[in-house]
Amino acid sequence: MSNPDDEPELCVKAEEETRKELMGSLHKLFENGLYSDLTIKCGPDEYKVHKAIVSTRSKFFKACDNDFFVEGRTGVVELREVDPVAVKLMVHFFYHLDYPHQDPPVKVEDISPGPPSTDAVIRELEDEWNGVVIGLKKKKKRMETYVATGRAPNLSIHAKVYELGERYGIRGLKALALGKFKGELRYHSTSGDFLEAIEVVYSPDWGNDNDDAMRKAIVQTINANRSLLNRPAMQDLVRKFNELSFDLVMHFHRNDSQTGKALWGRP
Repeated sequence: MSNPDDEPELCVKAEEETRKELMGSLHKLFENGLYSDLTIKCGPDEYKVHKAIVSTRSKFFKACDNDFFVEGRTGVVELREVDPVAVKLMVHFFYHLDYPHQDPPVKVEDISPGPPSTDAVIRELEDEWNGVVIGLKKKKKRMETYVATGRAPNLSIHAKVYELGERYGIRGLKALALGKFKGELRYHSTSGDFLEAIEVVYSPDWGNDNDDAMRKAIVQTINANRSLLNRPAMQDLVRKFNELSFDLVMHFHRNDSQTGKALWGRP
């Protein structure tokens, strides 16, 4: 006879197995394109996808599934004036609920060392949590692996993926890209890729329909690291984009007003 106390755990395990089975099926559909009824094109790239998967996750692709549009009649959606890598990651997200890190050629200035001392971070967490720390060894290992690999940041890529999420009405993709973007900002705010991300987010192509979550993350990062404004490349961007200048001034004003500081450092 089964123990009633074991039933919640058994239910959780059953749910996990069911989810794994479902995700495994989606992965296979992604890899082999079996039963595909829609093709997404972007430049030379083509993706055999499924309306039942993409149209239920995206307002744009749902609208395309209409005989009134040529896309609905031909079963082919061609995406123009968008980044091909971002499109690839968008399609990957439809079937995996995530997208992988991209490894572009690594520039010296883009290899950020991560936290200066993982041991120091561990000690800080131990103090904060009064020594009751769960999984710190795993956290430390992940951090050390990150430092050792010297992965190039994906900040500009996350910004482009976020923009696709907004453009095509994919809320989950936007949330994921924003989370990845903020996570990398902790270690790569001094990288050249951060400057490229600012170019993406403040470019005229960003569109008025985008919310300002990505811009807020950028401005908050610069506010927390004002020495970034000493860099000529950052100064060039502030001069180039009026909206960036405005956002910085207003953020500094609100932040300094709350802390009792004058905007320009004068009493």
